[in-house]
Amino acid sequence: METDRVTRIDSRSMAAILLDIDGVFHVSGRPIDGAGEAIRRLRDDGHRLRFVTNSTTRSRADLADDLRAFGVELEDEELETTPRAAARTLAGKRVLALTMAAIRTSSKASSSSARKRTRSCSAAQTRPTRRTASSAT
Repeated sequence: METDRVTRIDSRSMAAILLDIDGVFHVSGRPIDGAGEAIRRLRDDGHRLRFVTNSTTRSRADLADDLRAFGVELEDEELETTPRAAARTLAGKRVLALTMAAIRTSSKASSSSARKRTRSCSAAQTRPTRRTASSAT
């Protein structure tokens, strides 16, 4: 498989360049050579960057620490995760979120309004609902 090399990006008309973390900065925890330098060059050229992931097993802080360990400079607000986006979208709504422990901590810190209105619990804390033959119809 051949990949085209991008040598010029005109991002003036874009809100930001979105960079997926897994497969772009690391593969299975192994850093990809040159990632930190590529980010420095993009920033030097004036591009707005956002780092995105659909990971739901690790906290946002841990993910940011990993990127920094790979040589990538980023501000905490530049990292967008699925749980953080969900917490923002669901803020103000009553939600039962079945999540990993690291995500509960991260989600609580991301939004004070979501913290007040979102209840999270692990799967071990939930009880299945019993259904009878008459209630299943």
